[in-house]
Amino acid sequence: MFSKSTDWYSNPNRLTNLLRQTEQKNIPYLDLTQANPTTAGLHYPEKAILAAFTPAMFHYEPHAFGLHNSRLAVQQYYAAKGISVNPEHIILTTGSSEAYSWLFKLLCDPGQRILAPTPSYPLLDYLTDLEHVRIDPYPLIFDGHWSLDMKTLQENWTSDHKALIIISPHNPTGWMLDESDFLQLLELAESHGTALIIDEVFTDYVHNGFGALHKSALLVNRSLIFTLNGLSKSGGLPQMKAGWMVLSGRPDLLSLALSRLELIADTYLAVSTPVQQALPALIRLAGEVIQPLITERILLNMRFLKETLAGTPISLWPVQAGWYALLQMPAVFEDEEWALRLLEHSHTYVHPGYFFDLPQESMLVVSPLTNPEIFQEGINRILELVNSVLATE
Repeated sequence: MFSKSTDWYSNPNRLTNLLRQTEQKNIPYLDLTQANPTTAGLHYPEKAILAAFTPAMFHYEPHAFGLHNSRLAVQQYYAAKGISVNPEHIILTTGSSEAYSWLFKLLCDPGQRILAPTPSYPLLDYLTDLEHVRIDPYPLIFDGHWSLDMKTLQENWTSDHKALIIISPHNPTGWMLDESDFLQLLELAESHGTALIIDEVFTDYVHNGFGALHKSALLVNRSLIFTLNGLSKSGGLPQMKAGWMVLSGRPDLLSLALSRLELIADTYLAVSTPVQQALPALIRLAGEVIQPLITERILLNMRFLKETLAGTPISLWPVQAGWYALLQMPAVFEDEEWALRLLEHSHTYVHPGYFFDLPQESMLVVSPLTNPEIFQEGINRILELVNSVLATE
């Protein structure tokens, strides 16, 4: 009766079962996986956000790519970064998930293949299944810092691949694509006839003076490139369901892509009028108020991590951007066992690295977006458990 594309493995893992049992027993625990900024104890400018929704929202005037003034607001978002973008090449979506869905419809027939990075957030697996598209993973590797395994990618990249997905800043490693790698990817994309999809939703949260994602993708007139972003991360407003994609590349391919995407977008008309009308004010508030709040929170917790874990058996892996941190635990247990023991004995919830297909053993993933009091207490509990375990070894 049901599509095979939704026939996902449904048995919960051991950590999920333990978390459910913990909640059913009303046992309080510290959640260090907080990825939702609206529940992280941040003080949003609520009155200003509400004021962004004006009576204009009661007038419905559908446009396939979104209202012109809303797309101009996205253009100004890039102009503030020194990047000139044509508003006619901006398409509003309800977020990156919808953008991916539309691009898979645009680029792929059922059964065709794309390239996507590993490790990575697991969302892409579900999105590609729903569009009947297949993923071939290409690796990011860690050798004191994260980098793109260009040799393996070149060996596996063929003209059968319809798109290459680049997530930069990457989730959860914080890796960022550099200019030289981008230019090499562009050469390969041209030679194989492959489109590039660059997901840069974390680009407004770059740590420690690292430069933001290169501007070339938005300015280049080669190949075909789709750059994704939106308010979910850049504005800390996932509930607004407002995102966008910017098209760039070779003019003839760009024209064809825009004409086909216009029909796809017009079929759905997904972004609500109230959010579109509010978008100029929301983007301004994101840059002036909300991003500084989130950045301050992330850097505060990252500083605590570095200071607290220095000289301990736990290693904090370097991260360039985003709001996740990777902890290399002692090899006494695998990552799931560490996560289980932390939840059961220390009442602290973390993600094991395998949730993100991290190949390294004994890795835990935590979010420095978490409320600092909770985050700091949780990290101290992790360290206490580690010291206790090692003392008995």
